[in-house]
Amino acid sequence: MTDVHARLNSLRDAFKQRLPALRAELADQWRRFTETRHRDSLAALHLTVHSLKGSSGTFGFHSTSEAARQFEQGIRRLLDTAGDDTSWEPSQLDRLSGAYARLNAALKLDASQSTPMASDDLNALAPARAEEWTRALYYVQVQEGSKIETLLGNLEALGIQVINDSLASLLLLEPEPGALPVVIVDLGDETSLRTLVGPLKLLARRCFRVLVLTPKADFATDLTLLRAGAFASLSRPLSNDELTRSVMRALDPEPAIACRILMVDDQSDVAAYFQTLLQAAGMTVKVVLDPGRIYDQIDRFDPDILLLDINMPMASGTEVARVVRLHDRYLALPILFLTGEESVERTNLIDVGSDDILSKSIDPSSLISQLRTRAFRARQIRAKMTVDALSGLYNHGHIQHLAKQSFDQASASRPLSMAMIDLDRFKQVNDAWGHDVGDQVITELSQLLRLRLRSADLVGRYGGEEFMVLMPATQAEVAARVLDEVRVTFSQMVFNAGDTSFQVTLSAGLCDTALVDTLEKQFKKADEALYQAKKNGRNRVEIAR
Repeated sequence: MTDVHARLNSLRDAFKQRLPALRAELADQWRRFTETRHRDSLAALHLTVHSLKGSSGTFGFHSTSEAARQFEQGIRRLLDTAGDDTSWEPSQLDRLSGAYARLNAALKLDASQSTPMASDDLNALAPARAEEWTRALYYVQVQEGSKIETLLGNLEALGIQVINDSLASLLLLEPEPGALPVVIVDLGDETSLRTLVGPLKLLARRCFRVLVLTPKADFATDLTLLRAGAFASLSRPLSNDELTRSVMRALDPEPAIACRILMVDDQSDVAAYFQTLLQAAGMTVKVVLDPGRIYDQIDRFDPDILLLDINMPMASGTEVARVVRLHDRYLALPILFLTGEESVERTNLIDVGSDDILSKSIDPSSLISQLRTRAFRARQIRAKMTVDALSGLYNHGHIQHLAKQSFDQASASRPLSMAMIDLDRFKQVNDAWGHDVGDQVITELSQLLRLRLRSADLVGRYGGEEFMVLMPATQAEVAARVLDEVRVTFSQMVFNAGDTSFQVTLSAGLCDTALVDTLEKQFKKADEALYQAKKNGRNRVEIAR
């Protein structure tokens, strides 16, 4: 935070150095108005004062901001007066003159002194520290003979270490500060929790995430577990997918949202201030000074929130919002106004398609909190539209959209690898054990792909048992080694269908952008490589040549 603090104060100092020039510009505009009494000169004065109000509030010069607000109100009253310029009453002009004098005095005072942002003000902005994910969990067997070897073996195949232990020893374990250890307590056929409630409560108080495996789903049991602080209740019969999803949720709780904010503001110093502030909170911020570039920036940057200034010379914020809402593909993008304008009616902004208005003088921690909340909700809504319900991966339409984006961003030095993956003889799985079991196989592969690939890689369920993987800045040979590790791991996983156990393999075809000049050709090459993998015996990864 030290560098952020220095950067913010540097921006404030730069703005402070401009105050004498702003004061001189204001004096010149005031002189022209008092000499001409024209509406045009008053309107020009209004724009300057409005901009000064917002920027001075942003940089902490609150005396100037408040004086500018009062002066702006007086200007507006005159501009709203019916009739020609000569209809202004002397008393109105006298009041306006007094408001100008107060603003002039505030500018002079703030130019000579200012209070820098205190370091403590930035503490609330720091992004939440991501918990260390050790990919390990404890397994406690309450009743002999109840161990779930196959399911736990699949967790280990996913790279999650399973440690057998007892409640007694776990109660003596001292978790690392900030750690969230996970434990599965397997009750076996034991239905009584009387002797376990105390230990479970102690584990929960010591920040263990406790998952309890019970003989069957039962409301009374679950109520007892809830009161004991359990993280999740799992009941037999338990599938691979149920256990994996619950364990993943416990091991990898929802991280703080790393918002992507596209900010449109014609004032570069104000935009730089908010960009620094938001980036200090772990957000990614793109600033656009020219609203005419809005389409290109939304498509390339893919923001969670569009943050608009209201008053801009080329096009107002409300006009930009209306233009964006003309297109269906942008309807789900939240639009917020960040402005120094205090009197804008929220209902008017809702009418133009915005979600809310935030003041430029808003407390930094409140600004961060509101943006994070909006971004989280936006991603939830987007997930409903872009994520496949069964696998939790991107759906067919969205992975195609991401493929186009990724292809456009690829270059000779940063090639994009595309892989098409298909489950081998999957129809036989559905025919032999039913679609419910087949669905479990699909979800397990989906979990494996999410675990073993990088956060920058994109994975989608292309259809049925076929998947698309996009690996930016990765050559095909490197991608093939990664996917071959996934292939080997998946082939070792065991699935259950009643009393029967079975295994499934996959085949994959790869192509990177060094071999093609269009996305269509890359997809065709990857698909042909997948066909070649099937032809060569399945359970293999082939690279297009």
